[in-house]
Amino acid sequence: MPTDNLPRADMSSAHSLCWSCRQESGSGPFCVHCVKIQPVQDMGDYFDLFGIERSFVVDPDSIKKTFFELSRKFHPDFYAGHTEEEKIVARDNTAYLNAAFKVLSDPIHRAEYLLSLTSGSFSSAPAPPQELFEEILEIGELLENSEPSAEQRERLTQAGDNFRTRQQDLIDSLEGLFSKLLNGNREIKGEIEACLNSIKYLRAIMLRIDKAVTENRDD
Repeated sequence: MPTDNLPRADMSSAHSLCWSCRQESGSGPFCVHCVKIQPVQDMGDYFDLFGIERSFVVDPDSIKKTFFELSRKFHPDFYAGHTEEEKIVARDNTAYLNAAFKVLSDPIHRAEYLLSLTSGSFSSAPAPPQELFEEILEIGELLENSEPSAEQRERLTQAGDNFRTRQQDLIDSLEGLFSKLLNGNREIKGEIEACLNSIKYLRAIMLRIDKAVTENRDD
């Protein structure tokens, strides 16, 4: 079984006994002695699996490339003729890989995951950005209308664009905030939480706006 081009990061320091030959399995997802597939969830976090440092900023193309490489190596169909133990590990590795890819590919999920790794528990309570509070109240009233007029739909569309821009500004600000956190500034955690909660609130209201505009669009 080929083991070249597998990601390397903190996994290099993770060693455990192989479930099959009971020898040190090494640092990768395949035992260096018997070459049996190993449980990757025991070797580190999502960043370790993709061979990257813990950071809010990631390279989407690199993550996608690693995902497809590992998907081929872990795919359960590849182990159809193998032992039941190998089938189970391949299935679990695939599920872990899919979860990791979903989290690392989404800026909000990635930020929450990184915050949990570096700071443990955190407050998750979506709240509107204060500077948009009055506009959000206005849009909330429009969203209560089951049949908005053309003028109201236009207002909803404009608000959605405004909220989308503000959300992206908040996402962009996370890079600097996490840089401070990872450099030891633990006091920044509350600011990251507030930023994430505003982002999640805006994401939720934009979904409602998109639904309202689409459902009442004139064909």
